[in-house]
Amino acid sequence: MYFAHTVLWPGKPPAAYRRILASLVPDEGEFQIPQAIFHYGPDGKPLQGLSPFRFSSKPGDGDQTQLVLSAIGPQAVAMLRRETWKITHLLSESKGQPLADRTHTGYCELRVAPRPVTFRVNHMIAERHQRERGASSDPEVIRRKILAGLEAQCALLGRPLPEGIEEAIYDIRPSEKTFATPIAGGMVGVGPNEIEMDAALEIKGPWHVGSLAARGFGRILQPRRAQDRKVAA
Repeated sequence: MYFAHTVLWPGKPPAAYRRILASLVPDEGEFQIPQAIFHYGPDGKPLQGLSPFRFSSKPGDGDQTQLVLSAIGPQAVAMLRRETWKITHLLSESKGQPLADRTHTGYCELRVAPRPVTFRVNHMIAERHQRERGASSDPEVIRRKILAGLEAQCALLGRPLPEGIEEAIYDIRPSEKTFATPIAGGMVGVGPNEIEMDAALEIKGPWHVGSLAARGFGRILQPRRAQDRKVAA
């Protein structure tokens, strides 16, 4: 199960959604938001493991930007549902006008399909380094990272990785262009801008792989066009 809360922001936001919201949360009072949503504990230290909360943004109608915060799994869903009104209020106050919001509930599904299609993975962080450098282009390294991410999200949902998933991923093609982003501890996360993945899978709901899923990295995108579909050999 997943739950998504979307706030419609006029124009282009000044920073990443996670950073904007974190800067608006007061230290005390009724508009405090649990630090777990930002993947931090009560002591201010980063939490270990995969975060069940995912921040992202995407174009909306006209010049609007959709600021989306998703929760994966029953405990995270319950927490985020309690906080949505605070989030909308804080963002509206910062913008100086009431902002529209909406919510959506759905299910994260992952299963083997009879035929492969071509998925795309957007900005997956495949490695961490002390300084900026290119990411590995080895398809097998990236394949293992994708499988580990799918298994970790299944754990958030309280179920094991379905049988046959590993064999259902046929081909991995990382782009030559790579990106880098700073992460905690002076490290740098690097990865390919985009990965094409031929896989006989059926995927529903938001799925992220690689590091920094909480910041929206590594989203698996559904096939967009008929030519993305391939007949199984």
